[in-house]
Amino acid sequence: MRTGRAILIAAAALLVAAPPALGAPGRLLDKSADKGYPSVFVTGGQDRARAITLRVTAQPNRQVEVRWDISCSLNGKGKFRIGEFTMSGRGQRKLKLTYGRPDECIANALVAYDDSGDGRIKVELFGR
Repeated sequence: MRTGRAILIAAAALLVAAPPALGAPGRLLDKSADKGYPSVFVTGGQDRARAITLRVTAQPNRQVEVRWDISCSLNGKGKFRIGEFTMSGRGQRKLKLTYGRPDECIANALVAYDDSGDGRIKVELFGR
């Protein structure tokens, strides 16, 4: 009985220490990729949004500029928010919603390299 208890404790410790799965951060709303002159646009909508996340993969690993906007409505009223940030290589960021629990949201994002060099950019927009 003592051996079984030790195995159970070890299995529980492994589950707690295991990193979370690297899956999609929600339902895929839109994705786009561009080769050559890298400038990519995505747009998508989510009803009852809890989060809208933008995932960017840029090769080569140089700075990309991300400009985004989001429009959400709640009880027939709407709000609009814009933002921008830069990132390198691969990463994801949640876009700030205009309401805590909106009825619906529409998000747009434009991603491009800071300089005019060649490269590839892949952009995915997720909603939860």
